[in-house]
Amino acid sequence: MEEIEFCPMRITVKGPEPFTLIAVWACRVGKTEKDHYVGQVYKSLKAHPAWFQGPVIVAGDLNSNTRWDEGGGVGGHADVVRMFGEYGLSSAYHAHFDEEQGAESRPTEYFFRHRDRPYHVDYIFIPKPWLSRLQTVEVGGYGQWSRLSDHCPVIVDVQNP
Repeated sequence: MEEIEFCPMRITVKGPEPFTLIAVWACRVGKTEKDHYVGQVYKSLKAHPAWFQGPVIVAGDLNSNTRWDEGGGVGGHADVVRMFGEYGLSSAYHAHFDEEQGAESRPTEYFFRHRDRPYHVDYIFIPKPWLSRLQTVEVGGYGQWSRLSDHCPVIVDVQNP
């Protein structure tokens, strides 16, 4: 079996304040647990620091949460959040709602659309200087979104400079 490398979509967004959008969908790939999901994100962040030149937003389904970090190994969700911080990014959700990673009160996924299996696995990381212009963060509700997906959208509004 060949090695599959995580490959996010990078998009240049032009507007009042241009930025690069890195869209993420972390999924099951590779041969070991460390190769799956957040492990792929971690490996990509380590391998591609040049992605973070200029303003960058990382948004998407990381399929991870610090609740699932086990054994203190390298490459878990907490490590990815730390690396985003080193690249000058912060989770808009966590900043807006003043919640810690792993203690989220608003789920973004209902596993296989089961209302009794809520998780927070979707994130939007924005440049730290933008936090002062962060207006709102919304998470879609189960009732509105469950017929379309087991995930609910995270919507972030940042005021123009």
